[in-house]
Amino acid sequence: MTERSPPTSSRRRLIIGCGYLGKRVATRWLAAGDTVYATTRSQDHADQFEAMGLHPLLGDVTAAANAAEGLPELPTVDTALWAVGFDRTAAASYEDVHVTGLQRLLDRLPGQPRFIFISSTGVWGDGSGGLVNETTPPTPAREAGRALVAAEA
Repeated sequence: MTERSPPTSSRRRLIIGCGYLGKRVATRWLAAGDTVYATTRSQDHADQFEAMGLHPLLGDVTAAANAAEGLPELPTVDTALWAVGFDRTAAASYEDVHVTGLQRLLDRLPGQPRFIFISSTGVWGDGSGGLVNETTPPTPAREAGRALVAAEA
């Protein structure tokens, strides 16, 4: 019987929005042996990420580019995952987060990594139980859906 070696990978990944979905992706990427960076606005979350084996990057996509709390220097990565949720307790609007924040990130991201954008079915509004797929025109009924449609463009 041969012993299995742990998985190894040279892939470098960045997760922007390492909450409910982002952490699950991070766990899989770490298990595959990937190097995983994750942004957070919270030092407590940064400490938790480090304990998980992630490389935390403390910063806020909604902060002005020259603000102290803005995004730090970002690493060169193979894949970037946008899984940013909306924090109702923060002062930022949906557009600040998903449109302006995304553009700030893209402006600072070195190279051209594969980019995965997690959106929402809210971009289609009320489908009334009908078929909704990639050919369905977006008709968002709420601010969040409108901001995500703008971000996807």
